[in-house]
Amino acid sequence: MPCLGSWLGAGLGRRPGCGGGLGGGNGPFVCVQPLVTSWARRTEDLTCDKTDEKDAVLIARLTAQLRCYVPEPADETWGRLRHLGTCREQLITEAGSQVQQLRDLLECAWPAALGTARQPFRPGTWMAALPVIAGRDGGDFGRTRRLGAARSGRAVRREITRRGGQKPCLRIVRGMFTALAYPAGVIAHRPGALERVALLLEDWRHTQGPARRD
Repeated sequence: MPCLGSWLGAGLGRRPGCGGGLGGGNGPFVCVQPLVTSWARRTEDLTCDKTDEKDAVLIARLTAQLRCYVPEPADETWGRLRHLGTCREQLITEAGSQVQQLRDLLECAWPAALGTARQPFRPGTWMAALPVIAGRDGGDFGRTRRLGAARSGRAVRREITRRGGQKPCLRIVRGMFTALAYPAGVIAHRPGALERVALLLEDWRHTQGPARRD
């Protein structure tokens, strides 16, 4: 049987790109997936007796059985794309987590706001109106209601312009203003919940910037 390589690798885990430079010109380099190694260890009942020596024998056996792969060659372009992809994945995960937290807070403190748009958490009028209300009122919706629908709409328009938009959806603006009068939700939690909403919106805006550029 031909030699598969002078280097064997396993357990790179979250750093699979680091394996490309370990060969150092000494010969071919192959890797074994950590999941394959884990399952092989279970079949041999070595889970409770894990040592580097036994793992080395296990990895060598898996490699001899061709249960391995040749890693991607390391170069600057592929390395950069790999890191950018990892960064984008993290940003998308963070943005999804922030939206879920926003939904949970609003369902508790101000559920009426969620019904004013079909897709409330898409960038646009709804996401521009929410920080205007959360940052101004601190849970006391009476302040914004005393402004009136026209002045409240102008404040939302200014926020949209600041974000690079052009004009708001008047249906959503009117719906958000009307929702201020709805008593549904835990009123005692509203000040604290809306303060958290304002902070999450700021984090979400910063997360969205690099995610879109990528």
